[in-house]
Amino acid sequence: MSKEKKKKKKRWTYNKGKDAFTDYVVTNREYTRENMERQKELPKGWSKSEITMAVVIALAVIGCIVRYVILK
Repeated sequence: MSKEKKKKKKRWTYNKGKDAFTDYVVTNREYTRENMERQKELPKGWSKSEITMAVVIALAVIGCIVRYVILK
């Protein structure tokens, strides 16, 4: 009887690992598909955060030019 229990136990741990791995693969596939769908739905222009960053960088460059060139 102890040999049968050990076989079941080994087989059970093998199935747990296999189930965990297949679950990881399936979840990753679903996530990738959802992410690709989201990217297709997004407009191809700049997002609000990109526009904000560009404005901040432009203001910083203008400020540096005013400070070092005009207000020498």
